[in-house]
Amino acid sequence: MKTVRELAEEIGVSKQAVARYIRSHKKEVDKHLKKEKQTFLLDEELQSTIKQHFERNRYKRTDNTKANQQQTDTEPVQTDTRTESEPATNPQQEIIDILKKQVESQQKELESRDREIEKVHSLLDQQQRLTLQTNSSIDTLREENEHLKRIENEPNQNRQQTSAEPVENQQRTDTPKPWWKFWK
Repeated sequence: MKTVRELAEEIGVSKQAVARYIRSHKKEVDKHLKKEKQTFLLDEELQSTIKQHFERNRYKRTDNTKANQQQTDTEPVQTDTRTESEPATNPQQEIIDILKKQVESQQKELESRDREIEKVHSLLDQQQRLTLQTNSSIDTLREENEHLKRIENEPNQNRQQTSAEPVENQQRTDTPKPWWKFWK
């Protein structure tokens, strides 16, 4: 019986890979596992099953890498035919170019927003001036209105003084007095 670590070293894979295989095939593997303290011990049958699994996967991986190598060997080598004015297209340069374009677009967007803010400020200033102007015109109209009321009331006071007695009689007859002022 071997531990997971010992089996992983023997096969040439990581301990996590063996543990992942055990977790994925838990129902099949549970009867072949024994736990002592904090380590799992694998019996011979489980060891051979795990070895076969990783051997099959190793062959698949080596076949894929060989096929990839053959493809790269058969592809023609591309030479750099660009002139010096054209920039080189390595991944870092492409990233730099993309970032520069993003910065430029963001700067344009900021400039347009600044212009919009300036317009809003000018409109706000204009609105404040108009409000101030209308308030001052309202104040002048109020003053004129009060002045006209005073002028209008002055002749009425003179008339009332000359004929005070008939007016008082008219007021008494025109408006009925409430009951609590009856004796006055």
